Amino acid sequence: MFKRIVKGFTLIELLIVIAIIGILAVAFLPSVLNAPAKGRDAARIAAVQKIQSALLNYNLEGKAYPATDAAGVDIEPNLVIEGDVTWSTQFLTDFGGSFPVDPQEGKFYKYVSPAGGYSFAVIAGMETFSAANAVCADVLSGKITPPSDGDGDVVKKTWCYAVLAE
Repeated sequence: MFKRIVKGFTLIELLIVIAIIGILAVAFLPSVLNAPAKGRDAARIAAVQKIQSALLNYNLEGKAYPATDAAGVDIEPNLVIEGDVTWSTQFLTDFGGSFPVDPQEGKFYKYVSPAGGYSFAVIAGMETFSAANAVCADVLSGKITPPSDGDGDVVKKTWCYAVLAE
């Protein structure tokens, strides 16, 4: 008689495909979930480099770096740097017409001058360990201590990207 041809997948084949998809999802899920934080950190690093360039240009014009106390100051558009001159009016053209604002509330840009033997430090709080190059508290004392991801949440909250200038 006629031989019946069955088309389709067996249960074992379907289970194997589902298991493979599950393994791949578990492998790539952390990198997908961290993508927004890494993007914000990249924006912070670019802003720190812009701020550093603006300060170096400011100094090349013959002006002294604005002085702060040891704790530094949070960088914001209306921060007075010299008399009635603010960061935004002095450096707006260096920033391409818009002042760098942190992409997430709770993080910061900080300026410290002098910074432990350096002319100044520009610091940004980071969300991810991979973007950081220092522990924030150590930068304020003028040294760069690489951050550690094995010390728990307390250290994670103090990850920074710092630029020091001599």
